[in-house]
Amino acid sequence: MAGGETGEFTLPVRGLDGWLRDGEIDASVGGTYPLEEAAHAHRDLQQRRSTGKLLLSPEGS
Repeated sequence: MAGGETGEFTLPVRGLDGWLRDGEIDASVGGTYPLEEAAHAHRDLQQRRSTGKLLLSPEGS
């Protein structure tokens, strides 16, 4: 979103919200990492040690 062009991102996100709500897509969470462990989460993704989405939590886990 260079230059604060949020309009380009807002519409697709609204569509995703509806698909999630209607069960048309699944966003399974494979793990939650404290923000301080973002590098560890990235390594897990690169080395295919996770399934689903990995979340970074600003408060830790």
